[in-house]
Amino acid sequence: MLQMRATGKIGFNKQVELDLHLAFLSAYLGLNIPIVKKIMAVMEKLGSKIFKFRIVGTLDEPRVIAVPLSIDEVNKILFPAAAH
Repeated sequence: MLQMRATGKIGFNKQVELDLHLAFLSAYLGLNIPIVKKIMAVMEKLGSKIFKFRIVGTLDEPRVIAVPLSIDEVNKILFPAAAH
C-alpha cells in the first residue's frame, strides 16, 4: 500500500509550489494473498521506502525535484501524533 501527503499551494495564475511525501507501507505483508505479498516484498526492497518530491513551476510546465528526507522528516511522517 502507498501513503501520500501533499502540502503547498496552487495559485489562480497556475503557479505550483507543492511538497509531496510518498511512503510504502509494509503493514499488509501479513495478508495471505500471494500476489499482494509478492508486490509488497518488491516494494520493501526498493532502497528507501519514503520519498519526498518538490513540485514547482506551473500546472502547464511543472518541475519535479527529488529531495532526500532527514530523520526528523521521516519521524513526522511515520509518527504524526508524536510530532506535537
